Amino acid sequence: METVTPSKLPRAKDPFRFFSRMALSVATGAKARNLPELLEGIRAAPEPVIYEHTYGFLQRHRFLSPETTNDFAGWASNVLREEEAGERLAAVDATRCRSIQELRESFVSVLDRRLRDSSVPPRTAPEGQEFHFLSAIRYSIPASCEAWDLAEMAEALRKVGPSSLYLHIFESMLRHERGRSDLSWWLEEELGEAPLARAVEALDPAGQSLESLRTRLVAAVERRIEAIVHG
Repeated sequence: METVTPSKLPRAKDPFRFFSRMALSVATGAKARNLPELLEGIRAAPEPVIYEHTYGFLQRHRFLSPETTNDFAGWASNVLREEEAGERLAAVDATRCRSIQELRESFVSVLDRRLRDSSVPPRTAPEGQEFHFLSAIRYSIPASCEAWDLAEMAEALRKVGPSSLYLHIFESMLRHERGRSDLSWWLEEELGEAPLARAVEALDPAGQSLESLRTRLVAAVERRIEAIVHG
């Protein structure tokens, strides 16, 4: 792509500043031995606990849709050998939920259905393999990248770490009433790039790593730059 001079691209009034997400896991002392206890634990858990076992899980694994998408699904499948419940729990897509409460309700619905509809008694975990509920202490630290226009955004997106991508593309939706990410909001509100913002919101995490999504995102920004330059 040819070098783009600043005069050819709209410039934001305020830059997009990247942050990195950090989290510390903390034991709560609560645990579950079977699906009924897992259900009650999820119902009663504070939001940082739900975050730790879902969004925290995805960030640690650097994938948005690995074979197991959350700790609840992994434990149900691998420890309890509750394959159907595990599959249904894994199908809950944290990256598409607009709040922790919405995510919690999705897990509750899956477990309620399993316990209500199945005639098979819930299995109990072997001693020492109970599900231990953890909480997350979250904080963000400034990254070294910021962007004032699309060219700087493309360059920043190539450089920032996976935790920054995850924070600004997906997790930040939890903080916006409209369920929008930091990045899509900035593209539309600061640069007037509504179609590009919608493309960011429409990113499908299924079966892709953060690095794959990084590649797609940079490509989308670069296509828009080309359109501006040659338009």
